[in-house]
Amino acid sequence: MPIATENIAAASAAVGVNLAQGKWWQQSPRHRRVTHVALVGSVNPSDAAIEIMYGQTKVAEFRNTRGGANLNPNKDDLIAVLSDLVMLPNELLNVYVKVAPTTNPVVLQLIVQEF
Repeated sequence: MPIATENIAAASAAVGVNLAQGKWWQQSPRHRRVTHVALVGSVNPSDAAIEIMYGQTKVAEFRNTRGGANLNPNKDDLIAVLSDLVMLPNELLNVYVKVAPTTNPVVLQLIVQEF
């Protein structure tokens, strides 16, 4: 089960930016689904948001669970993705910024199941 963790500077996480673009985990030759998501950082809880998409299909939207600088996600930050949707082989996993973080960087963690 691959785990992808990305540290994103606030200036790089503008609304509409695809945080998955060019990352090793964006595409796979296997069927996949995101099982859990963690987003921490920015200034306050819930002041940043992302949208998870399989290709062009929206799967879920999440907000940051904790605010502050120099944070790392822990098990309490992981939120289950309650969707039965599955990515087809080679379909792109996209993670778009819906609400940009303020000042502090954010850390995004995805747990992806392949089968």
